[in-house]
Order: sequence, then structure tokens, then C-alpha cells
Amino acid sequence: MRDARLPRPVCDRFFVREDGHAVNQAAIRYALQTLCRQLGWRPRGDYPHHRLHDLRHTFVVRATLRFYQQGIDVDRAVLALSTYIGHAKVSDTYWYFTGIPELMAIAAERFERYAEGAPQ
Repeated sequence: MRDARLPRPVCDRFFVREDGHAVNQAAIRYALQTLCRQLGWRPRGDYPHHRLHDLRHTFVVRATLRFYQQGIDVDRAVLALSTYIGHAKVSDTYWYFTGIPELMAIAAERFERYAEGAPQ
């Protein structure tokens, strides 16, 4: 949709203004806060406002949960996901999983099967 409205932006950024120039971070944060307020979304954790990083974290976690649900090889998929979001090391992507109850439950179940000698 963006490319149809603005076929030749003057920069390589994804978020651009109507004149094709890059949107600055303050404008993106303002848009995020406004949208979240309109949707009635409340920030979680220790932060008073939503952060762009929170959207990225949610995307990675939900994609990984979909991989498990669809029976996709998660180790391979996370490597591709890590590359897609621009992490230099896949361990940076795995960090997103810490403290996520749904992913921890899957890990616990897999470990239990492993400990009992069941095939993986």
C-alpha cells in the first residue's frame, strides 16, 4: 500500500512521510502512543508507554508459537526469523523467549519427553 501511494521514496526507510523523506523516531513513537491509546491497549511491565521494541518482541514470540503449532522445525525457522528481523546472532532472538509462559510450557514438555527417553 505504501509503495502504491509513494512509488519513489527519496530514502530507503520503510516509514516515510508523504514527501518520501524518512519519518523520525519521535513521530513514530507519537503515532504508536496515539494508536495504542485509541485501541485501549495498556502497556505491560515496568514501562509507562508502549515501545516499538514491544511490537517486535510480540511479533517474534507469536511467530515462534505458530511454528510450534504448525509443526515447523523451530530451530531452522528461528534462524530465518532472526535474519529477517536483523539480528546478527540467533542468540539475540532466543533472548525474546525468556519469561514467556507459553514457550516455557513447550520447553518443559519437550524436556520431560527427552528425560523419559521419548523420541523428539
